Amino acid sequence: MTMTAKRRRVQAKLAALPGVRPVRRPISPGSGEEFDLYYVRSGRKSAHPLVVIPGGPGVASVHPYKGLRRRAAAAGLDVIMIEHRGVGMSRHDDSGADLPPRALTVNQVVDDVAAVLDDARVDSAVIYGTSYGTYIAAGVGVRHPGRVRAMVLDSPLLSRHDIVIVRRAIRRLLLRSLRPSTAMAAPLCWIANSTYFSTAERCCGG
Repeated sequence: MTMTAKRRRVQAKLAALPGVRPVRRPISPGSGEEFDLYYVRSGRKSAHPLVVIPGGPGVASVHPYKGLRRRAAAAGLDVIMIEHRGVGMSRHDDSGADLPPRALTVNQVVDDVAAVLDDARVDSAVIYGTSYGTYIAAGVGVRHPGRVRAMVLDSPLLSRHDIVIVRRAIRRLLLRSLRPSTAMAAPLCWIANSTYFSTAERCCGG
């Protein structure tokens, strides 16, 4: 989605919000091309801020979480949220074109977190990730362990296999009615089998 005049106006408005800053980042490792990666910091600054990495991928951080940051600041928290590469304000290169696929790797997203901490002059932070964000948070712990003061993994996604495991567990619980508390969901099994799932995916077929 190429940058248009309307999108430039929206981006400029968001970039002018308090605490929003860009960091110049390479489009890919070893590349001389760079783009603006945005992040926002709110609340009273502290030595070890809370870096919140929400689920996704594909969900922006600056605009959708304004209310969360406002409440966190009122509670005395120093919060940093990053608009990850390929998303929202960090989606385009300097020409306004979408970042290329080679720019969108987990390792680069993880390294962007460290670059934001550098820009914010933070030695180490509390890294909080939820869902997909736990995958990025864990990556920060692996690639930049010295930057992690503490870590919270909420609804962790630790490997690509987790999605399959969770889906199977939900189907066993709700569609096969292995517990009395979920017995009312049993009729859904027939509907799911006949309507939504292929033969290979059928949830009640042993």
